[in-house]
Parts: sequence; C-alpha cells; structure tokens
Amino acid sequence: MSITNAEGTELESGYPFGHIGHLSPEQEAILQQFKRCCSEKGYYTPASDSTTASHDDVTLLRFLRARSFDVPSAVEQFASNADWRKKNDLDNLYECMDVKFYEETRFLYPQWTGRCDRRGIPIFLYNVKQLSPTAMASYDDLSKNSKSKVSVEGIKISKFSRLFALYEDMVNFVMPLCTAVTNRKYQGTPISQCCNLVDVSGVGIRQFWNLREHMLDASALASAHYPETLDRIIIIGTPTFFPIVWGWIQKWFDANTTSKILILGGSDMLENYR
Repeated sequence: MSITNAEGTELESGYPFGHIGHLSPEQEAILQQFKRCCSEKGYYTPASDSTTASHDDVTLLRFLRARSFDVPSAVEQFASNADWRKKNDLDNLYECMDVKFYEETRFLYPQWTGRCDRRGIPIFLYNVKQLSPTAMASYDDLSKNSKSKVSVEGIKISKFSRLFALYEDMVNFVMPLCTAVTNRKYQGTPISQCCNLVDVSGVGIRQFWNLREHMLDASALASAHYPETLDRIIIIGTPTFFPIVWGWIQKWFDANTTSKILILGGSDMLENYR
C-alpha cells in the first residue's frame, strides 16, 4: 500500500512504515518541514539545551500520517487540535477528573486487556452487548450533571464530556507502557496505535441502530483529536444479520476507518476461542 503527498511523491504506509525508525528520506524531510511550519505558527517549540520539545515525534507523525504526509493539511489539523485542548483546558481536566466518574466511563468503552499483539500494539476489548439503552441513558444523565465538560462543535456535550479521558489514558499511559516492553517486533519503534477487538455477540439489530450516534461521536473525536491511534478493528461474534449492519457501518464511517475493520467468522478462529 502507498500514499502520495501534495508534491506527488509516493510514500509507503501501513505499520511500521511512517513510524519512527521506518521513515523514508522523503518522510524524514517532511517531518522537519512540519516542525518548522508548526513552530512558525506558535504551535510547536523545538528542544533546546535546557528544555525538551513541546511535542514528541511520535505525536507529530500521527498527524502527518492522518493527512498522508501533506504538510499544510497536517498543520491545519494540528493547530485546530492545539486550540481545542487549550480552550477546554484538557490537561487540567484530565488530572482533576473524579475517579468514580472516570471508572463509570471505562465501562462503556474498549478496555485494555493488558495484552499486546506480536508487534507490541495493545489490544483493547469492546463488549458491545453491555451498551444497553439503560446503560447509555445512565451515562448521558451522569455526563449532563458532571462539572467536567468538554465542548466540541457538532458533537453533543452529553456524550463527549468523558470520552476524551480514555484517549488521554491510552496515549499517555498504555502506549508508553507497551513501548517499554522489549520482546516485540520493531523494538526501536514507539507504540502509537491500538487494536480494538469488538465482540458483537448477543447484540440485536435494533441495538446496533440505536448506537449509531454514540459510535459516530466517538469516531469523530478520534479522527479530529487523536488521529492515527487506531491500527485495526477486529469484529467477532457476528450474527447472521450482520451484513445489513456492515452496510450501515460503511455509510456511517469514512473509507479510511472501514478499511481498518476485519470481520472474523467462526472458521477464522481457534476452537478454544469460539
């Protein structure tokens, strides 16, 4: 697979290409150009003798990969994200968030299993069945009554106010922890993505439909502010009507997201895991 930047240069993509330790000469040059542009606009501070850079290369490369190494487009998204974080005081909000509030949020979203694949990428488990109408209603009520609010144009605050904390935990805790593991492929490449294992067994077609807005909000947050943190989504436990749901998913999400989705049937899994 390949990607092409604005100048028409073809660049390789797909892990580990485009990541630290696996950059082409063109990508290395584009990264330096990206830093200069962000610095000129006041969104990036290079390292000095006494201080570290304001952002590490792992983070910068996520935004570049998300925009196919097109610098103007990546700078625009990077700047928009920085403004959003500052406006909502995310660093302080994350540090001060009530623990009980945070744990209630974790129940509704993918949980890190404590395991990684052979590349060292963390595997998160998402049990969709637990997202019942009752659970979602309770989540929305708690979000509305919380003092921890985050506002983003086009996304309902009630369904958005706590989700960002889980992404912060993923990029600031889980991924650095997985990076420290040595028995993995590409040991010199920091971990900056995750794999979501989505179990849809026992989920009815109406529940899938009722969750569409919830899933779109989560996808919008990830795409805009935590780009290129998703390596792939593996769906298991699919019901017989799932082709109908898959048709919906292809309309709900962009092509880049759906290209990362793998659907495993019973014949694709080991006997002990069916």
